[in-house]
Amino acid sequence: MRFKSKLVFAISLVVAVVLVAVMVSVLLLTHITNKPSTPAPIGSSISIYFGPTIYVVGPQSLIQRLVSVGIPQSKIAPTSLGQLPNLPNNSVVMIDWSVIKPYVAYGTVGGNITLNLTSPAVGLLVNLFAKGDLVMMNVSRSEAPIAELLLSYAMAKGANVVFLRNKWRTPIPSPNA
Repeated sequence: MRFKSKLVFAISLVVAVVLVAVMVSVLLLTHITNKPSTPAPIGSSISIYFGPTIYVVGPQSLIQRLVSVGIPQSKIAPTSLGQLPNLPNNSVVMIDWSVIKPYVAYGTVGGNITLNLTSPAVGLLVNLFAKGDLVMMNVSRSEAPIAELLLSYAMAKGANVVFLRNKWRTPIPSPNA
């Protein structure tokens, strides 16, 4: 009887050792095969942009910044203010403030910001919004309030919002539209 119990013990020990060896090898192989060969650097951008072409009015450095955040160079089209009326409807346009700033000649009078709203550049912005374009402005923080005022005015004019002194009136769309 004693011989049989030693045999059972030996077989159980061999089975246990084999099971442990198999489990360790499976874990090691799984870890090695699932380990990435080249870790992705932290902060790197992944260039997956399927959106429309972005028309950029501004310096080459603005285009380089767009590429650095993952927008492919093939989806960026440098353009000028004069070419804006020829863009297709529903375009995406990014304008650098340094390009449009000389045309709006803003100033401060008595603490109030004044803009030249009769400038042809303002008319270009109004037409972009009227065509349904998405217009973005690259501007510094210090001049952001002025750019915001200009864009909000152009957007309102593009949507046919009428300014009456301190009141705004929006057109009522016709039922047939």
